[in-house]
Amino acid sequence: MISKLLILALALFVLAGCSSPDCSESSEKASLVRALSQERFSDLFLYSKGLDLEQPVQHHYDPEKNPLPSEISDLPVKLVRVNEKQVLYRLDGCFDHHLDLVVLKDDKDSPRIELRSEEVPRIIEVLWQKEN
Repeated sequence: MISKLLILALALFVLAGCSSPDCSESSEKASLVRALSQERFSDLFLYSKGLDLEQPVQHHYDPEKNPLPSEISDLPVKLVRVNEKQVLYRLDGCFDHHLDLVVLKDDKDSPRIELRSEEVPRIIEVLWQKEN
């Protein structure tokens, strides 16, 4: 019984010391993405539009084992999800809190790039919109 309590106390101590990711709209990664030029967003849109795949796909990136493609290496991307309508670039997150850069490539009304924060309050900020 004492060993179970000791393990539980140790686990709580370790978890308390862990820093959670900042997925807020004021995070460092959100600021970095907002600072990108409109030309850079346009390039990102074209790159993302070229990722059309028959099957949805998800890639996890680890700088040492699986580096980012050069076209997105300037972004703090941890994960990329691609489907026929959008490309999601996960910048940070854990559990249900995420900071994502989303390229809506198949939105006929208005292809665009959005910054989405799943922190409370949730935000969707349009950073770039394709001109008609």
